[in-house]
Order: sequence, then C-alpha cells, then structure tokens
Amino acid sequence: RRSDGLLIPDYEWYITHQILPPVTRLCEPMEGTSQQALATQLGLDANQYSKGPANNGQPKELQDEELVNYQPVHTLPDEERFESVQKLELKCRSCHVTSSFSGVFHCTSTPLNTLQLTSGLSCTNPTCPSPNLWGYPSPTELQSRISNRLCLSIRSSLKQYYSQTTVCDDVTCGLRTRQCSVLGSLCLERGCHGRLVPEYSERELHTQICYWESLFDEEHAVRQLTLGKTKSPEILGELKELTRKFGTTDGLCKQYLSREDRVLLGDLKGEVRRYKERSGYNWVEKSLWSDLFGSVSANTKSAKDTKRVKTEKGLGAILAAC
Repeated sequence: RRSDGLLIPDYEWYITHQILPPVTRLCEPMEGTSQQALATQLGLDANQYSKGPANNGQPKELQDEELVNYQPVHTLPDEERFESVQKLELKCRSCHVTSSFSGVFHCTSTPLNTLQLTSGLSCTNPTCPSPNLWGYPSPTELQSRISNRLCLSIRSSLKQYYSQTTVCDDVTCGLRTRQCSVLGSLCLERGCHGRLVPEYSERELHTQICYWESLFDEEHAVRQLTLGKTKSPEILGELKELTRKFGTTDGLCKQYLSREDRVLLGDLKGEVRRYKERSGYNWVEKSLWSDLFGSVSANTKSAKDTKRVKTEKGLGAILAAC
C-alpha cells in the first residue's frame, strides 16, 4: 500500500513455496492425488512436478501387508512395469503421424470387440494409406530409423543419469542441485532437514533399458499377450486361444511376422542388449556371496581348528584326571 501499487506481490512464488508444499503433504495419504494434479488445480505448470516428491526415483518401501502377496517386478504386465518410462515414438513416413512403437505385436479390438493382432512393424494409425513398415520402402531403412531413435534416446538417458542431479525429498524445500555435501546426503538448504536423492536413479535407467529391450523380444511379447488389466475378457480369451493354437513362440511369430521382420527385431534387440550388459546394475558381483556368507574354505578351516582345539582340551582333561 505504501508503494502506491508499484510493488506487486509474486503470486506464483507464494503459491509454489507457501501453498503447494503443505497441501501436498496433507493430501499425500489420499489415493489418486499427486503433486502434479494439485499444481494443475492451483494454476501452476504441471510439467515441473511430473515426479512425485515422495519417491524421486527411489524404490518405494514395501509395507508388511504388501509382502504377503508380493509380486516380482519382472512378472508384472508391461503396462504396469513400464508405466513411467519414456516411450519410443516413431513418425510414419506415409501418413506423417507420430505414434508410440508398440513392440513385436500390435493388439487392437474392432468395434465388434473382436481381436485384431498385427505386426508391430506397421503404423498404428488406422487411416494410414501405407502402414506396412511405417511407410518405409524396405526393412533396412526402417531398421536404420529405429536404430537412430534408440541411439539418441539411450544417450539422452545416460546423459541425464551421469549429470548426477539430486533433489531434496522434502516437499517444502524442493532444492535441485549438482553440488555434493560434505555431510553425506543431507540437504544443502539452510534449515532443511531433508535428504538429497538422485533425480534419475540407476534403477530408473535400468528399467528404461529393459523397456527398450522388451520392444524387440519375441518371447517376451508372446508372454505379454495374455497379461494386462486393460484388455477385455473377450480379447483375453481370444489371445489365450491363439497362443494355445500355435503352442510355441516360433509358431505364433511365423504367422504374423515375415522372416525379414524377425531379423530386424533380432538386430535391434542385440543393440539394446549390448548397453544392458555393460550396466553394472544388471549383474551381481561374485564377491557378494563371499561378503555375505564368507569363504567356504575359510569356514571349513575354522571348523577344523575349532574341532582340534576341543579335542586337545578333552585329552588334557583326561590326562589331568589320571
């Protein structure tokens, strides 16, 4: 008032730092709410809150009741396991529409709720005039296009991971930095008691690479046909009957994929697998077992020494008694 209207309050800063954090903390136990949805309702840019503050890329801690019916991640349907990954998108050369690459197969339902299973190497746009091979004249050109997109996406994910950006897990702070603290993972913001966690963790990177590999894995694609909660019971019944009819993965793939298509998928899977095999997150070090349980030879030697000591003590007691 004293400035006669020259000083205007920053409403966006006030809502971001004073309103959104406590509202997010209060609504966190409620299912179906997220910081992104709350930011949208408050008129803020939801893209800045695409990742919930509770996780920040870290694995969610399992509760005791969740351990009863715990299901390993690799057994989940792809729509749940790869829900938050960056999808691989391709632009059709024929209709110029950008769509997500569905993988080995593309499963859709007709208006009569019947199954329509086609090759994933075809454009998913129903109005495309030339959907085969995404409008490219040969499988070689399509493979070059997909390989280029894969290479750029993998490099982008690796760059994001090695940037080592950390964020504070306290919703009232929201610090984002690349600085390292001498106090470990404690937040660098004065007065904040939160901890710095990776913005893009090794687990997220590994899940992203597994998603790219699953797109070109024939056996994985056949297993996923009968999984998923979004498919109707009629479609699931037809898919189960289809897999039972052909029996093996090879028989089903021969029915819907040409020989050139299978060679293309195999080459692309090999490209992604080379990156996956170079990842330390994909392997368990041999020294882990010795660190956990100790060396077998050392344990055996220790047991023999203990037995010998006990025997010598027993003989000494007998001689002393005599």
